[in-house]
Amino acid sequence: MPGTADWQAIVKASWDSIKAKVAAELPKAVTGKPLSDHTYKEELGVCVLLNGPNTGAAVWNDDGPGTVALTSLHVRDFTSVSAQDAKFGNLQVELPLSFALLAANGRYAYIQPCAQYSLGKKGAPAKLNGAGNISARSERGSLTYQLKVVDPDKTLRLELTGAKVDGQRSINLEADGQPNNALLRILLGSFSAGSQRLIISSALDSFFSHGEFGRDMVNELNRIIGATLAQRAQG
Repeated sequence: MPGTADWQAIVKASWDSIKAKVAAELPKAVTGKPLSDHTYKEELGVCVLLNGPNTGAAVWNDDGPGTVALTSLHVRDFTSVSAQDAKFGNLQVELPLSFALLAANGRYAYIQPCAQYSLGKKGAPAKLNGAGNISARSERGSLTYQLKVVDPDKTLRLELTGAKVDGQRSINLEADGQPNNALLRILLGSFSAGSQRLIISSALDSFFSHGEFGRDMVNELNRIIGATLAQRAQG
């Protein structure tokens, strides 16, 4: 069985033997596949839209967190994928793949409770809601599969623990029923874009962490590692 000095070499050789195939097959395996729906709560900052030009002492603000739902998310594009060398830590392995573009599309909807405040007192309640299409892009980035090494001195196998998508991110929201007022159109179309960028990233990370392709890839690595150990034992 491998000692602590050479389990990395076995894993590296196993990854090197399949990384070109992984890079070639991954885009077609995930393009068009659905991501999980996500719902989260946050004060969205849209209630100020209810304030007119002459609000006086009474102003509208968010009344607690709103609810945002992202649905019908799916991978639209995944292009120019190339596998890089494995990286090692303390019983940790990272398998990075670079890409030109990873894009996802879906739908968003939000409901935000509002209240009118005057001199610190809460008055009339209201709600704002909206929905539309969302598209997110990560360009010139990397997808890194994160694995744990189990029993490096004995059977030596790998377990997938996570995945991380990095890159130059951008997001576009297109509200349904665009209002006529240009300022309202901009505000409603870009509410909480920073947080939605994070939740889309989380959805992509989860997608690759739990997707069938990642599990199959690790199973293949373990098969190659097992064959290598069996050959060593016979020698």
